[in-house]
Amino acid sequence: VGEDGRRILSFSLSDKVLEAGVMAAESDELKDSVKAFADQSKLAASKAFSRVLFSASNARSEAVADMGKQLAARLAWTLSGVKPSIEIESAHSMAVKSVEGAMSKNDGKKKESAAELLSFVESHPLVSSCLTFDMTPNISSQAVHPKEDGGQPNSPASSLSLRVLNEAYICSTDADDDERLHKKKYEQCLDVYVSTVVNACNMANKKPNDNERKRIANLAASALPHHLVSLPALTPSSLNLVGAMCDIDEISKKALIKSSKQTIAESAAAHAAKAAAEKRATAALLILRDVAFQRDAVRQSAIDCAVAIAAGRLPASQPIEDKALKLVMNVIYPKNADCANKVVESASKELEHAAIFSIENHERISKANKANARKKEKSGHAIRSPLLPQSEEEKHALDRVRKPVVLFMALCVRRPEIIKIIMEMSCEEGADVLAKAVKTNMPKLAKAAAVKHGAANIALKVSDMASEAEI
Repeated sequence: VGEDGRRILSFSLSDKVLEAGVMAAESDELKDSVKAFADQSKLAASKAFSRVLFSASNARSEAVADMGKQLAARLAWTLSGVKPSIEIESAHSMAVKSVEGAMSKNDGKKKESAAELLSFVESHPLVSSCLTFDMTPNISSQAVHPKEDGGQPNSPASSLSLRVLNEAYICSTDADDDERLHKKKYEQCLDVYVSTVVNACNMANKKPNDNERKRIANLAASALPHHLVSLPALTPSSLNLVGAMCDIDEISKKALIKSSKQTIAESAAAHAAKAAAEKRATAALLILRDVAFQRDAVRQSAIDCAVAIAAGRLPASQPIEDKALKLVMNVIYPKNADCANKVVESASKELEHAAIFSIENHERISKANKANARKKEKSGHAIRSPLLPQSEEEKHALDRVRKPVVLFMALCVRRPEIIKIIMEMSCEEGADVLAKAVKTNMPKLAKAAAVKHGAANIALKVSDMASEAEI
């Protein structure tokens, strides 16, 4: 017993056990006896880790729970390569499914980075299990208990996910190790966590009648803003994943479908799920707003994501796109000059994407228009206005490029000098669909700009900006 009256704990380890452990950790080729010892040690470590995890989650004392989560977070990174026990294997499986879901929506370089993320999950199974522990069905319901003081069980400060992320960030700032390698681990760890939150929301949207999934999705989405605020650093990829929470078009359409086979309870559950999904998507937009206002390092990435949602390039339902447009134009743009410049830069990128889309689909749309024109000549129908879509292909393409055009024109009303950008892009060779969208909406821009700045002033500015290609 020590001087303070507390019992002193001591641990002993034999030299043979220590030697076998060092050999198992450093050597690739092991003898049968050493290999058996290594396998047994990993199995024992896996079971002990799961006991620590459940003890920390079920502890009624806040101090004990916090201590257990700190220990679990440190052990998760220390026991690299140790597979999770059967009690928490479902948490690891959920992390894998979340990353695979992110991979299915990406292509090119983004798909390669998602493949690296999957490799990270497989190489650090205990870390991924900790990140998804509170969002895994059955496990989450068993682990959540009230505190002694009656507060919320999963406060941001004592969150297991936040503990794991903080451990990763501490390693990334260690000057003695490979800084870039550990920094990448932190970034991948953050992406896995946000992917899991997005996956939890998607699972709730797919099964509106599952109350457990709905509860987990609401808890995860409500905790996400507090966790991101508490983190020392954010990444562009994590913000793009946050933007994926706005992809609720499927549940929105499901709620509108009326079928004779659908019961009143199923219809009510679908509408409730739609309302909850819209609430979570709105929370995602507010996260992007807060990041744009508070994080200078990733401000451009947050604004890029919000503008992409408003422009329709990132999938979202129509009400969420409208909210994103109001967020960009009425909240972020007026905040300060830096935010305004970055909004214009992001809108220019979206307009450039629209121009590229128009050029890439020019030949296909031209063929469809010609085929449709020949059909109308044979049937004797009158030729439609040149500003209207001449075929279904052109109609879909116009719907795709109209939103970034409307967004950029709204900025042109506030900054008439950027009208030159939209004029130049719409006059590029092959960008006929973009040019048609600009011509269709140009009267609205001219009227709004004339009211705000004066018709004569706008006319003079546009005449000075126009070149021979735009005339």
